[in-house]
Amino acid sequence: MSYDYIPDMESEAPRLVSSQFLSSPAMVAVLAGFGAGNQMEEDQLLDLSTSSGLGTAFGAGLASWGDLVGLPRGPLNDTLYRLFIHARGIANETDGLHDQIVACALAMGANNAYTFTIDGQADVVIEVILVDIWNADVLRIARGILEDAR
Repeated sequence: MSYDYIPDMESEAPRLVSSQFLSSPAMVAVLAGFGAGNQMEEDQLLDLSTSSGLGTAFGAGLASWGDLVGLPRGPLNDTLYRLFIHARGIANETDGLHDQIVACALAMGANNAYTFTIDGQADVVIEVILVDIWNADVLRIARGILEDAR
């Protein structure tokens, strides 16, 4: 995962908007406030990406990745939790497009997912061959992620 780290979002946020807004002290204050509020997440993301990637994280590091995307640990083992964190990250960024929902399902380990159209109505079919670790709790988590992606 690669991104541009912004070390001072409070100062950077006003610079990124149109100059017409910068003539208003109130608008500059609001933008600076948004920047300051986002700085903690920006710093957390940098810490996570430089200290341990999602593919190698475990324990507290893996839980931090889960917190970052809004997915509590629950009954998932490390391998499944990594898959679901990745899928939750995709779901968090989707516009509800079918291809995005398919990508989310495949990230969770679905064996097959595709979009089909009948009479102008598009639908997504997701096939998951269940294994022992996909119990009712795991299915509930997967369904929640996919519903959020819609």
